[in-house]
Amino acid sequence: MKKAIQITLFLLLICFSKISLAQSYPVGLSIDSISLADELPYTSLGTIGSLWSTFTIYKPSLYDSLTSPMLLAIHGSGGSGNTTAGILQDIADRRNALIIAPNMTSTTVRSSDVTELTKDSVSNCFQLRSGTYFFKFLYQHILKRESRDSIPTYMIGFSAGAQLVSRYLIYRASYPDSIPLRMSVSADPQFYTFPTENFNGVSMPFTCGYYLIPG
Repeated sequence: MKKAIQITLFLLLICFSKISLAQSYPVGLSIDSISLADELPYTSLGTIGSLWSTFTIYKPSLYDSLTSPMLLAIHGSGGSGNTTAGILQDIADRRNALIIAPNMTSTTVRSSDVTELTKDSVSNCFQLRSGTYFFKFLYQHILKRESRDSIPTYMIGFSAGAQLVSRYLIYRASYPDSIPLRMSVSADPQFYTFPTENFNGVSMPFTCGYYLIPG
């Protein structure tokens, strides 16, 4: 009997430790970060971007852990996740939505072509692949933090972030990320609306076309 009690207490301790390590986000604004190195143990920093990504979270007071949606917000050139989350707070409050706003300058994903460039530390070769991998990794991280199986997701991009959203939709058709995306919006896109490589004489090339490494 004593041994059974000890085993039960041990299992409860394990469960408690897991819960405590993955606490849900607090109401209001907060900051979190993820490291792609956790999923890519043999990959090191490439010449562009970083394996670390910080992002701002805004959770409204009426957030429902069962039904509330998530809004992925992508800032434009010179912007930040914190500023973008602040702009969208009113919408989040009305929709009880969780805002996730990555700082795109702290990740390998580049808004110009929605690709990741990293360096394999074993082969010493640079690897290029679809940026959908980053969003899948971010989405799964949010699920763990919020203890949810799935979150209906909306996406909005501003200016250069709108360019990222437009091209992201193309890439996820070939490199699925399993994110239940309900709607996406390219806001204030100017000439970023279309996933073109050239517009009005302005070059906006995809780095290597569509020859990407699956995520």
